Amino acid sequence: VVSVVKVESAGSASALRASGLVAYQREPVLSFKLGGVIDRIAVDEGDFVRAGQRLAWLRPTEVAAGAKEASAALEVAQRNLERTQTLFDKGLVAQARLDDAKLAGERARAGSDAAGFNRDTAGIVAPADGVILRRLAEPAQVTGAGAALLTLGEVQSGLIVKAAFPSSAAAR
Repeated sequence: VVSVVKVESAGSASALRASGLVAYQREPVLSFKLGGVIDRIAVDEGDFVRAGQRLAWLRPTEVAAGAKEASAALEVAQRNLERTQTLFDKGLVAQARLDDAKLAGERARAGSDAAGFNRDTAGIVAPADGVILRRLAEPAQVTGAGAALLTLGEVQSGLIVKAAFPSSAAAR
């Protein structure tokens, strides 16, 4: 059995009116993977960007200094692990100390990988086509890793209207 129903306007008695904000369904906040001094921001609020477009850069000297520091920390951790392994093999240190040295080496390696100067860590690239909704920083500003810099409205995600309704209207 198939029922056919004609869609009609319910009239003004059951209509709900509200003010709202139009927004993109996805609005990712973009940031650098590591901290430093912002060298350049190539976009402003309202600019349309394409996926893969470079939006902002950190100062290379800042990134390179962080990479050198991380590389030095990795070398120290590796030497410490080698010394601890030798002492462990001779029965002079406990397994826990060797495990701690291994963990320190893994952390230093991860830090060295993250601090390396490359396109991904030293810049921000648009993840999708969109519009820059907010610009929260300026060149020469110091920023931390993960600090919000730009908000992108992804055009392909579609638009929504965010409006508040009283709970009494939920049934309608």
